[in-house]
Amino acid sequence: MNHERICEDDMTSLERIQAALRFEKPDRVPFNFWMDRRLLRQYELRYGPYFRVEHYGADVIESPLMLPWPSGEALERDGTAWMMKPLWNEGWQGVNGIAWPNPEAPENFTGIEHDLRSHPDKAIFVNVAGITGIMHGIRSEADLFTDFCERPGDVQEIFAKIGAVLARAVENLCARCPAIAAIYVQDDVCSSHGCMFSPDTFERFIYLVNDQPIRAARAAEIPVVYHSDGKTDDILEHLIGLGVSAINPLQPTLHDFNAFMRRFGGRIGVYGALDNCFVIPDGTPEEIREHVLDAFHILGSTGALILSSHDIPSYCPHENIEVMVKTIREDCLY
Repeated sequence: MNHERICEDDMTSLERIQAALRFEKPDRVPFNFWMDRRLLRQYELRYGPYFRVEHYGADVIESPLMLPWPSGEALERDGTAWMMKPLWNEGWQGVNGIAWPNPEAPENFTGIEHDLRSHPDKAIFVNVAGITGIMHGIRSEADLFTDFCERPGDVQEIFAKIGAVLARAVENLCARCPAIAAIYVQDDVCSSHGCMFSPDTFERFIYLVNDQPIRAARAAEIPVVYHSDGKTDDILEHLIGLGVSAINPLQPTLHDFNAFMRRFGGRIGVYGALDNCFVIPDGTPEEIREHVLDAFHILGSTGALILSSHDIPSYCPHENIEVMVKTIREDCLY
């Protein structure tokens, strides 16, 4: 299948994404997709490192803000780095010796600047780690959850340091790279049952830290997209209050799209909505097509939709990816 020009696009990818993040309808729904890291490598070897935008016509390039956060020992397995031993997990003796990254360092922004130069018509989303992701390499989750109760002052002190670095790094980013399409804050705070933190803990710790880079982006008039896996209904009002433009991924197995639109439609958009767990890897071509169109017709009614998958598993047939992309580009038109 030739992906060079499936349909006559009236807008560039950047224009398409900008419209969606303004809750305006573009020419067609913009899209992106992610895969298991092992599958990504196969596609990169076949089509090149930018295969999603250059071969499939996707609209988004995700480019990380390269802040070297302190971390413990990790193990590479199944294409993913798994934290095996946090930086410190026996008391708080090591906290004062932590070296925080320099938010002014030019090398933090090198990859982003390269992506802007090489693909000026694409939408560059800058991936920014949230507080729980940063802490994952420093303190075990079990210890941190206990710390929220037993050492709240210590947690707030270390979180304040991290928040200050994040905010300053985003301020520098927005000044150096004003052409980016969005800041993409990534912080898994929800499980399949809802927010993993009590409302009080979320407000006192998580919300207040992630608020800092979000406000820095909004002050520069750069839209913000927020990622958390799981059932995110519990946190959406908080995100809307911060001015977040879209939530990712809004997993279809955990969310009723019609209920989402009744409650949140017109107030926060969606970057995601495609089912990487079942339909995309296991469905028939007609099931995949129907799934894509259902997501588009329900969530795209305000224009605030960027279709994307989370990590499509490594066993997904190549043909299923082709059907997904073909349906988006040929049939998800406004």
